[in-house]
Amino acid sequence: GTSRPKKADPFSSKVQRLRRMFCLALACLGFRPWQGRRPSSVVLFSSTRNSNNNNNMERLLALEERRQKLRSELRKNEELQRSLALGEPSLPEEPRENEVASRASWLVGLLLAQSLSSFVLEANTQVIQEHPVVVFFLTMLVGAGGNAGNQAAVRVVQSIALDEDVDVGRVLRDELAIAFCLGLIVAFVGFCRVFAFTARGAPTGDSHLDETLAITLSLFVIVVLSILVGAGLPFLLDKLKAGPSNAATAIQVIMDIAGVLITCSIAVAILRIH
Repeated sequence: GTSRPKKADPFSSKVQRLRRMFCLALACLGFRPWQGRRPSSVVLFSSTRNSNNNNNMERLLALEERRQKLRSELRKNEELQRSLALGEPSLPEEPRENEVASRASWLVGLLLAQSLSSFVLEANTQVIQEHPVVVFFLTMLVGAGGNAGNQAAVRVVQSIALDEDVDVGRVLRDELAIAFCLGLIVAFVGFCRVFAFTARGAPTGDSHLDETLAITLSLFVIVVLSILVGAGLPFLLDKLKAGPSNAATAIQVIMDIAGVLITCSIAVAILRIH
């Protein structure tokens, strides 16, 4: 007789289906306990999953590298802005000998320029001899000019460090208004200080009002002028590629010479010295 075809065992097919699902579940979890040849569905799924993981890992590495680069650039910019804001040059990579030569040239040049004030005093010996009160407050006058100029210079250097496109006209207009206000305040305090000194040191009843007025007016002019020079000097040095941070030292010497000249000129005019 003819042989009948064998019927598929339903239990065996269910076992195979469960086994395949179990292998897929293990593959999703990353376990591969089987040996030998794996089912084709498991091979396809695991290869696709590994490819996606590799792509994601490459993207993460690229993003991390980009983030580190941006952080490094940001750190360098912050250090540069901080150094410029403090009026100091950033740490150079050039040899120390070049740095010493650069600083020494500035210091020697400013020292020679500051000695010019002695010629101004020599030309006004009559003021010094007849009105010594003016000489007593000469250091106060030039010191106030240097301090006011330094404040303006540091403010402008900060603006240059934080913004490359600074409106020079706007900055100078703002500093001019500030200069008049500060000049009036400092001049009033200076008037009170000089008046108290001259009143205490005048036993004959002479209040030295002319000297007090001359010193007060000199103080006002020196403060206003020093703020304007301190605001404009960093822009000039930046234009000349000489470093705006050097304005802080240059303004001291400039106002020492200008302060002595302004004080002697105003004293001669008010005290009617011929």
